[in-house]
Amino acid sequence: MLNESLERIDSLLKGYSVEPSDIVGGMSSFRLPIAVTKKYCIVVANITYGFHELEPTFIGRAYSALYNELYEIARGMEKLCVFKALGNKVVLVFDTTQKSEMDGVIDVVANMCGLVDIINYKCHVSPMKSGFGIRAAVNYGVLTMVSYGEFRMNTIGDDTLLKETERFFERTADKVVIPSVIKNNIKEEYQKFFENMVDLKPLFGGDIINTGMSNWLLREKK
Repeated sequence: MLNESLERIDSLLKGYSVEPSDIVGGMSSFRLPIAVTKKYCIVVANITYGFHELEPTFIGRAYSALYNELYEIARGMEKLCVFKALGNKVVLVFDTTQKSEMDGVIDVVANMCGLVDIINYKCHVSPMKSGFGIRAAVNYGVLTMVSYGEFRMNTIGDDTLLKETERFFERTADKVVIPSVIKNNIKEEYQKFFENMVDLKPLFGGDIINTGMSNWLLREKK
């Protein structure tokens, strides 16, 4: 999977153009919307950038590579319901009905963090330059999902949970933030990455990354 991702990143950074044949789906089978209100797992990722020393055309390619791979990472988990890129924010929603599926959501977040490091490396961003940055908040609670058509062009109806999750960023500087409902439902191997923060509503912060991506990057930098 990592090798396929690296190939796509390289092609996009070299200026690959999306062709009509690359676009799947459409509105030909549009149906009346169906709304469902229940508990979902939500991930909000804030993306920062600062490629001021790179050529404008290359910056666009870097964005193409980043958001394409963020989507590929998210859709690798079949429980994905929503992928939305809103400005410098990416919102993911997962229909996690089992405790073990929380681990999969944490895997997605770790892969997203690792991807940003790889994109920065491939864009030749040195420690003296600023590249992409990412912070992610994971939460669990009630959402109203509105689905249009068989291609699941979903929107978020009641955004109370979304706003609550976004406020996590105001309370800590950690790269990844989760509440106790997430921490208590992930395996112990993952729990050890998150430290408690004293608060009226306990939050746990940590810095996680996909091990395979991290090892690849270390080998490349030698």
